[in-house]
Amino acid sequence: MPDLVLCEFDKNLTESAMMWVDLDGNRQQVNFQFPPKILTDTNNSSWMEIDVWSIEPLRIHTGSQGRRIGVEWEYISTDSTFTGKNIAENIRFLKRYFFEFKRDYYPLVWFKYGYAVPVETQFRLRDLATSFGPEIVKTGDDYYPLYAKVNVTLELATDNKSRDENTAKVKESPLRGVTPEWY
Repeated sequence: MPDLVLCEFDKNLTESAMMWVDLDGNRQQVNFQFPPKILTDTNNSSWMEIDVWSIEPLRIHTGSQGRRIGVEWEYISTDSTFTGKNIAENIRFLKRYFFEFKRDYYPLVWFKYGYAVPVETQFRLRDLATSFGPEIVKTGDDYYPLYAKVNVTLELATDNKSRDENTAKVKESPLRGVTPEWY
């Protein structure tokens, strides 16, 4: 849910960004106050290198690594929806990913945002970093930084089958295969 003071374009953009955390079969939505930014979108190849006493090593392609997306968004403690307490709870909710998942269920982050990620795509939350501004606000008896910035790296999570294969290589719920739009 976007901040109440956003212009119509930013409000629509914020509402179009969807992120859910799924630790146990129940998706819970991450709330954005302002439009998130996709800062990086990375794919890498994997290579086996063999020194053949030449100008360069022999490189044999052994596959590709999963897509990684760097996403950043901000919070400002401004209104009854995005108070310091609510912002802190939203950030702590994300941090649960690293500590509360179960062994029999693959923890996922579902993300969809514009044409960069046009379909709901499964990712694992690779890392999360939060930074704060120096100003402190008080709401009731609670103190919290006026400004918070969240940076996450999302890494593609699939059951390792392509759309042309029928059998999953990883049989963990709720992992699934990729669609042509995943990259």
